[in-house]
Amino acid sequence: MRFSFAPLLLLLLTTQKTILAQFVNEINAYESDGDFMVDVELAVPYVEGEDNPSFRLGFFHSDNSLAITAFAAQDPDSTSGGFAFYKKTFNLSVITSNSLTVDPYGVCLIDAQSITTNYGIWTWTGSPISTSLFICGGTSTDIGTETTDPNTSLQRIGSLDDLSSNSWTGPLTATPGTINTGQTISATVGGDPHITKWNGKKYSYHGECDLVYVTAPSFEGGLGLDIHIRTTIDTSFSFVEAVAIKVGDFVVNINKYGLWVDNIQISDFPVEEGPFEITTVGQKSKMPIYAISVMNKKVISVKVPGHGYLFVQMFAHDIQPKMMHGLMGEYPSGKLIGRDGVTEFVNTNEYGEEWQVQPYEDMLFLEARGSQFTGCRYPDRKVVTAARKLRSKAGLDQIAKEACRHLGTQDYELCVEDVMTTGDVGIAAGY
Repeated sequence: MRFSFAPLLLLLLTTQKTILAQFVNEINAYESDGDFMVDVELAVPYVEGEDNPSFRLGFFHSDNSLAITAFAAQDPDSTSGGFAFYKKTFNLSVITSNSLTVDPYGVCLIDAQSITTNYGIWTWTGSPISTSLFICGGTSTDIGTETTDPNTSLQRIGSLDDLSSNSWTGPLTATPGTINTGQTISATVGGDPHITKWNGKKYSYHGECDLVYVTAPSFEGGLGLDIHIRTTIDTSFSFVEAVAIKVGDFVVNINKYGLWVDNIQISDFPVEEGPFEITTVGQKSKMPIYAISVMNKKVISVKVPGHGYLFVQMFAHDIQPKMMHGLMGEYPSGKLIGRDGVTEFVNTNEYGEEWQVQPYEDMLFLEARGSQFTGCRYPDRKVVTAARKLRSKAGLDQIAKEACRHLGTQDYELCVEDVMTTGDVGIAAGY
């Protein structure tokens, strides 16, 4: 049968500020050969090695009837920003043929506990929308977006680090199976250094040297962006001692003693210097956090715990260049691509050394540390093993587990490892 099309309207459920187990990231409804089709892009937090998720979607109607379809996802279409994205196409002419008597009215995502109040509801209708018809539950707000073109879609926009602050927009050019045009993802480095790449996958690099964290020559129309980190060995482990951020001709330096712009230490915040807008929280506490924006867009956040083991988080916006490289991998794929833009690395030590700051590159830190290129050195693994055994006997393993228990599986394991390696429970606060 054929459907008469009215604009597709999107409604988004109000939520508390929380990280969702599953969420809908993109949707489009269109007609194809007389059938009514809906493309839905679903996403879940990505943890390498975990089984692919299952989803349940409820298609509901203006007569309050509901058809639920469940499916197990295969391998994700892509991973970005710590999330896995799955695109699924539904033929509503088939799904609703036996159980529903009227044209489709909307779709909602239902979690394993049959709770829908944290998820989105989408409807397509030519009539005003009544929230009393949402038998999936929840309260909604009409944001007035629409699409009926299979090449465009309605899309979630905002930071994937805080889904509750997201909004929806459209129609935009469809981006099936990957992050949307208006989304922000992040990548991190910290601890005994563990690097979270743009695709959410993690690896560790323990070499001591100055390293290119990110380089993006075409950033902001050619101003350019370079972020370098300086790693240092402390007996049995290494850590991020300092970070330097260069945009245009301006350089920001951060270490445990404070923040500098062009070698001038800054003590009063917020401050604007050159292209940088810098704010801080907890400046007088044991862990100040510096947030640095460029052209009104947050670019980097740096946590500085009292022990001086920095945690650095880099944010990538859709308007930033796709050609960003460095320790965090190629943007947004996360592939370990070398300086030539072609070679893909497998060995993470070799990859770290590939991105050691070279003699021909600017020295961005407050002071040089030996030669710009003398080769990275590594902690003595015998010392590492001995230190961990000693701390385990002292009962630090249980203390570490307690300090890190607020974290997800992958970060929890890295956090416990870091506490055991460094002997410093305070490092857990950086995660």
